[in-house]
Amino acid sequence: MKITIVGHEERYLIECLSLLFLPGCSFRDDADGRSAVSRVTLDGERAAIHSSITADGRTAADETVERLAPDDGALARAVARSFYRAGQRLTGLKPPWGTLIGIRPAKKVAALLRGGLTPDGAADYLAREYLTEPGKTALCLAALEEEREALRVLPAHSASLYIGIPFCPSRCSYCSFVSHSIEKARRLLPGYLELLGQEIAATADAARRAGLTVNTVYIGGGTPTVLDADQLDTLMARVGDCFPAGSLAEYTVEAGRPDTITPEKLAVIRARGANRVSINPQTMDDGTLAAIGRTHTAADIERAYREACAVGFDAVNMDMIAGLPGESAESFCRSVDRVLALAPENVTVHTLSLKRAANLRAMGTDIFRGENEKVSAMLAYSQQALARAGYHPYYLYRQKNTIGNNENIGFCRDGRASLYNIYIMGEFQTILSCGAGGVTKFVFDGGERIERIFNPKYPYEYRDRFSQILQEKEKIVSAFSR
Repeated sequence: MKITIVGHEERYLIECLSLLFLPGCSFRDDADGRSAVSRVTLDGERAAIHSSITADGRTAADETVERLAPDDGALARAVARSFYRAGQRLTGLKPPWGTLIGIRPAKKVAALLRGGLTPDGAADYLAREYLTEPGKTALCLAALEEEREALRVLPAHSASLYIGIPFCPSRCSYCSFVSHSIEKARRLLPGYLELLGQEIAATADAARRAGLTVNTVYIGGGTPTVLDADQLDTLMARVGDCFPAGSLAEYTVEAGRPDTITPEKLAVIRARGANRVSINPQTMDDGTLAAIGRTHTAADIERAYREACAVGFDAVNMDMIAGLPGESAESFCRSVDRVLALAPENVTVHTLSLKRAANLRAMGTDIFRGENEKVSAMLAYSQQALARAGYHPYYLYRQKNTIGNNENIGFCRDGRASLYNIYIMGEFQTILSCGAGGVTKFVFDGGERIERIFNPKYPYEYRDRFSQILQEKEKIVSAFSR
C-alpha cells in the first residue's frame, strides 16, 4: 500500500488506521494496488483535510474543514477522524474504538478523569474526538474500578517478576509468540533451565541491591507445564530461594494446555508457593480445538480444571478466544456457558489477532471477511453472560489486526482480580523478566517514563549471549540509584 502524506507528519497514525479497514496490508510498496492520501492545508486555526483510500479498484474519500482545538494533538485527531470516515465509506466497517489506536485505552480514560472530566464527560470526549463507541468507554470505566483497588495495595519500590518458558507441546495455528515445539527443541531444554536458574538468582541479587521488593511472580510461555514435575520443582525451588513465596501477594503459573497438566505437576506448583494458575481452553469445541492444532479435547480441559481445584489454588484463570477460524457464534457461546459452569475466579476473553508469525496469516485475510459482526456478537454475549454470573472487567488491552478492531478483557469475581495483570498492562510497576524473549521494563514517574532491556528471543540466542544477559542485570541497580 502506497501512502502519501502532505501537510502533516502523522504517517504512523495513518498506517495504523489503514490496518483497521484493510487488515494485513503492507506498507513496503504499492504492488497490491492499494493507496491512501492524507493531505492537510492549514489556515490559522482552520484545517482543510482531504483523505482518500483506494483498494480493490474502488476509491472513497472525505473532505472536511475543521477549527482546531488549542492543544498539541488536535490536528492529529482531526486527520484521524477524516481518514476513518474515508475508510468507513470504502469498506462499510465501523471499528468500535474509532480512531483510538493505543493498546491501553483505559490509560486514556484515566487521564481524562484525572483532568477533571466526569465519567459521562470522558465518554462524550472520546465519542467526539476519537469516534469511540460509548460501550467501549464503559468497559474502561469498569476496569478502572478494579484498578484503583489494586493500586491501593501496590507497595512502594516494588516490582513484578516474569519468567519465560518458550516451549510448547505443539504450535497452535493462531500463535505468534516465540515458542518452540518441545519435540523439536527438547535437547535445548536442560541447558536452558540451568541458565534460567542462574538468571533468576542474578536478578534477585540486582533487585535487592536496587532496593526493589518483588510482590508478584508470573511463570509464562510458551507452556511452562511442558516441563516434567522434577523440572518444575527445580525451577520453582530456585524461584523460592530467591523470592520467598511468603513475601508474594500473587504467584501465577500459566499451565495453559491441559494435555501438559497432571496432578503431580499441580501438586508441585502449589507446594512451591504458587497460588494462581491459568488453564486456557480457547474454545470448548472439539472440532475447533483440532483445527487450531490442539491435541486435547474439551473433556481434558474440564478434567484439568477439577484437578487444579482439588489442589487448592486461590484462583484459576481460563482464557478464551473469539474469532477462531471456522467457529460459529453459537459454538463460541456454548463454550462460554461451559466455562462459566466451572466457575473459575478469572476468565479472559481475547479477540483473535492476525499476526505475521502465525500460520493463520499465510491463509490471507479472506478468512476474516464478514467475520466482524460475528465476533462482535461473540464478545457481546460473553460480556453479558459473565456479568450475569457475577464477573466484571478488571483489565483490558488491544492488539493490532484483531477482528473488528476489538479488545482483550480480563474478568474476575469480586476480590479476585490478578494484581500482576493490572500492574503490568497498566504500566504501573517495574517488571523484571528472565528467560528468552523477556522484556524488563523500568517504570518511572507513574508510567510517564519507561526504559526497557530486551533478552534475546530464541533459546539458542539466549544460550549464546548469556554472559551479556548477566552483565545487563547491573542496569537494574543503576536505574534505581539515580
